[in-house]
Amino acid sequence: KEVIMRFADMAKEAGLPKNPFYLVSEIARTTGWPESTVYGSMANGDLRKRLPEWKKRGRMAHVDDIDAWLERM
Repeated sequence: KEVIMRFADMAKEAGLPKNPFYLVSEIARTTGWPESTVYGSMANGDLRKRLPEWKKRGRMAHVDDIDAWLERM
């Protein structure tokens, strides 16, 4: 099976700090896909969206969920 780079490594290469959660814009910037693709994946359930309790609004995804999503892409 092909080894897929983990999102945390991709984010580091993109200059993002290490976090458990990433914004849609950060996911798009790191993967090179448009934000609309990330939003669409969240809307249809392919990428689980989560909102950390310290955030009031927005869409974020946990790094483990992003890795699982990337493996299915």
